[in-house]
Amino acid sequence: RGRMRGNADCQYFEDALKFGGSLRSSAHLNIMQRHALDAHFQHREKAEVAMTALVSGGAGFVGGHLVRALLRAGHAVRVVDDLSTGQRVNAAGSEFHKGDVCDADLLAHVMRGVDTVYHLAAIASVTRSLEDPLAVHRANVGGTLAVLEAARHAGPSERGVRRVVFASSAGVYGD
Repeated sequence: RGRMRGNADCQYFEDALKFGGSLRSSAHLNIMQRHALDAHFQHREKAEVAMTALVSGGAGFVGGHLVRALLRAGHAVRVVDDLSTGQRVNAAGSEFHKGDVCDADLLAHVMRGVDTVYHLAAIASVTRSLEDPLAVHRANVGGTLAVLEAARHAGPSERGVRRVVFASSAGVYGD
């Protein structure tokens, strides 16, 4: 933590986590700021209440890094992933639910008691979007809508979903 990594996406999510889930690019932090943030979060009071987070697509490469960062920060983590491109090992330590992000019943179940949702589940392949645009649309657009609807129905309550963080992909730029 706090050091530059080869994968900017992973650092981006760790930085977003450090700012309580707000979306700030790691480019906004210099190395001294990263070290200061690390020191702050390593010495925070133990009395701080951990959140429960849901990571859709948490078995993927970037999702796995986010899951590990959340777990290191002491948060409870649930993952929903269909394992179409991810690996279960990337979500180690989480409460794992294998399933489709478009499954409203599954999402309603896993959203109970969740504070923050990190929505990373998607088909990021430009090639696949050209070969099967309806399947990609269903997963990417339909999946996002399903997550938002499930979060809306899960809160607002004392312990309902307070924040949904959507992450996109460089795949939106094409080849």
